[in-house]
Formats: sequence, C-alpha cells, structure tokens
Amino acid sequence: MTCHAPIKRVVVLVNPMSGGVGANAAAEAQDLMAGFACESEVVLLEGEDMARTIDKVLSGDADLVVVLAGDGTARAVARAPARTGLWWRHCRGGP
Repeated sequence: MTCHAPIKRVVVLVNPMSGGVGANAAAEAQDLMAGFACESEVVLLEGEDMARTIDKVLSGDADLVVVLAGDGTARAVARAPARTGLWWRHCRGGP
C-alpha cells in the first residue's frame, strides 16, 4: 500500500448508525479491503460495547485503523488510549 510505512494489517471500524454511513457500509468496506495486499478485518461498533471494542482494536496488532463513522465515534477513537506508532484515519459518513 505504501513504500514508506509497511501496512500489513488494517482494521476498519464501522458505526452503521452514524449519520450517512448506512447498513451496507461494513460489507462495502470488506469488499474494498479485499483489493489490497494486506490482512484486514471489519469491526462493527454497536451498542454499549462500543468503547470496549475501540480499546481492544487500538491495543491490538493493526498497523492502520480506519474509522468509518460520524464525528462522535471519531472523537471516541481519538480520545481512547492507543499504542505508540498506530496510524488511524477517520472517513466521515454522509454527504
């Protein structure tokens, strides 16, 4: 994916309830990630376990975390403790 920082594992956090993300976002993210030469996992953020799921992903072995959600979920990810060197990117849902 890049010659500057090896990305071997990507986790895509999807909050389908965030404005504009939509019910098919997880399946679409899975299809998109299948085109890259890396291991990937799509994780749904739902209900009361959202903070716990975010913490688990950020402390895991991903090289890159993509957040497909609204601003509130992105803020929750930004505030959560993460290991040093983890890259993450917010992809806002909606128009």
